[in-house]
Amino acid sequence: MITTNISNASHSRLSEARKESAGPVAHLSSISDLSLRRGLRLPEVLYLSGLSRSAWYARLNPNDPSFDPEAPRPFKLGKSRRSPSVWWAWEVIAYLEAKSLARAVA
Repeated sequence: MITTNISNASHSRLSEARKESAGPVAHLSSISDLSLRRGLRLPEVLYLSGLSRSAWYARLNPNDPSFDPEAPRPFKLGKSRRSPSVWWAWEVIAYLEAKSLARAVA
């Protein structure tokens, strides 16, 4: 079994961030800190966002009219071209929350 220690300082920062963003997705505050610090593969990102694969990648493509510079960027888990791409869970959730809040304000 692998155990991970999360410092009290980082725990309190994440708790404060959750309190500040307790908007339309306040139920996400029950997610543990460790689950926000993991990489999400594309199917999970698509499930959370509700977008199709092509719509998600269009938001990442600067040459596409749907490009969104705020969309989280993927990173590779290894040096190989064939290494899987992942997105940080906290970045994806923060992006979705920001879009939700922007919609509520507009």
